[in-house]
Amino acid sequence: MTLIPSTQSENQEIGRAAISPAGWPLRHFTVDGLVSLLTPAAPRLIEISKDFIRDGVSLKALARALPSIRGASEAELCFAGTTDLTGCGGFSWQRYRGYLAVQIAQARFLECSMFRFLLGKPSPAVEIASVIARVEDFCRDLAPLGACIEIHAEMESDPAVLRELMRSTPVAIVADLANMREMGLGIDQLLEIVPLERIAYVHQRNLPGVWIEHGATLDDESRWHELLPEGAFLWEPATIDDPKRIEVLFREYRTTH
Repeated sequence: MTLIPSTQSENQEIGRAAISPAGWPLRHFTVDGLVSLLTPAAPRLIEISKDFIRDGVSLKALARALPSIRGASEAELCFAGTTDLTGCGGFSWQRYRGYLAVQIAQARFLECSMFRFLLGKPSPAVEIASVIARVEDFCRDLAPLGACIEIHAEMESDPAVLRELMRSTPVAIVADLANMREMGLGIDQLLEIVPLERIAYVHQRNLPGVWIEHGATLDDESRWHELLPEGAFLWEPATIDDPKRIEVLFREYRTTH
């Protein structure tokens, strides 16, 4: 990874951020730190990781703070859940649905409009048809929240699974560009299966001009920004999660774009 210094003034006027931090790198922030970081950015989308809600972070305090972060931009809220619809944490599917209901309740309380979830790793003991049926159940449990599945280098990266998801369920897809590269899933191949309007948002590893962590996806990032000029792009670095470091880099990005 490469840190690229800026030569532009920190006092230049800036507006809505084209890219904002994803929920995962923000999971160690305080509520006040989240407000301070995101409010000036007027993000299109705020992703809240399930792991943000932890010891010392009140769900009620977060709910009180989110309207000020959304502000005039009326940013959408997406709850990034921790899920495994394949392994089900060792429970039966019906029992696991009860666990997922706890996360859904948190997302509803925070007034999210979307819920991002993960399918989990492929298992010879679980047929694709069974996982698709669980996704259908989960979408019904979530309604009216929109359901979106992240390309997470697991079961959903299989083109056959993606085709069946598009055919049988209402889910949208979160395109994680590094995971797509890891799985050999190209942009054109993905878009042959997933209509552009069913891309919920994009995860990228780099902050242009400031932080290059995954150089192999730079061209992919540029193409996605061309494909979705009004889309939501979230920065999800894999090698840093310290709030002070995240803040320094994101503020540097804000002053140069």
